[in-house]
Amino acid sequence: MQHFDEKKPNNKLNSILIKLAFALIIAFFCVIILFVLGDNDSLETKIIAFIIYFLLLVFLLFEFIRIFPLPKWVRFYLPLLSFIPFFYPWEELLNWFLGKNDLYSLNLLINSQYQYKMFGIPGIGYLIQAILVAIPFFFCKKQLIDVIKYYLVTYLIFLILTITSKSFMYTNIENIYFIFFLIIGPIICDSFAYLGGILFGNKIFKNKKLAPKISPNKTIEGAITGFLFTWLILFLILWFIHFKYLNVDDITLVIVLPIFIPITSIIGDLIFSAIKRMLKIKDYSNLIPGHGGLLDRLDSIIITSFIFLPLFIVG
Repeated sequence: MQHFDEKKPNNKLNSILIKLAFALIIAFFCVIILFVLGDNDSLETKIIAFIIYFLLLVFLLFEFIRIFPLPKWVRFYLPLLSFIPFFYPWEELLNWFLGKNDLYSLNLLINSQYQYKMFGIPGIGYLIQAILVAIPFFFCKKQLIDVIKYYLVTYLIFLILTITSKSFMYTNIENIYFIFFLIIGPIICDSFAYLGGILFGNKIFKNKKLAPKISPNKTIEGAITGFLFTWLILFLILWFIHFKYLNVDDITLVIVLPIFIPITSIIGDLIFSAIKRMLKIKDYSNLIPGHGGLLDRLDSIIITSFIFLPLFIVG
């Protein structure tokens, strides 16, 4: 596990280029997966999508839970625990596989994740999940307040990752354009925020940081640069590239949606940075040497998608 280090890169230009290169590589593979699975209602395609997104969920949970001071078996327990909510609701999911869902019922299927129920009672599913996720933390040899804090953070991220991965799966099949839109938004924001921080950081808002206690290297200038460029690019995409395919047919949304996507992207980055700061680590893993793990690269996309997918998937 790589511990937190405040040192800045010796060569900022190389750091920018490497960061951008990895962002483009991730984006490239995401696009391939999206378009291979997109707009295809066949049973085979849905099964492949199910496998891909479930394995992605398992890996992200594995990467996340390993940063906590817990027994090694927990690294496998929590990812496997996601199998239950990933299959919920069982009957509706089966109907989706068999092509019996229209757009209205699909929308209900996606949003039903927020009313997770077991034994026919909404909310009981969350209670059972909360208990099952809590079990490993009885083995955590830390102060009680730290154990409670670790548990609450883990349960929140568990819910976010599970719901988001399922929403990605459904959307990838039904509305590839919108999911592509949600992927490129955070990538644009992150890239331009990093570039803006390098070029303009501390030159306008001197000695002021965006969130000094969470991520001291992030500047207000960088956040503003990322926000402005993301809003402009997303607005142009919505305006000129047939925004009707995104099921965004209201002129107000064409203006407002590009505003909130960079905001949620920045917030997502800060949320996962705050967790790393709490545990005094730099990255969630060393999957990408010098640039962290998959969770480090997808943090903004995860939070943005968690907020917007259930609202705009099928209109």
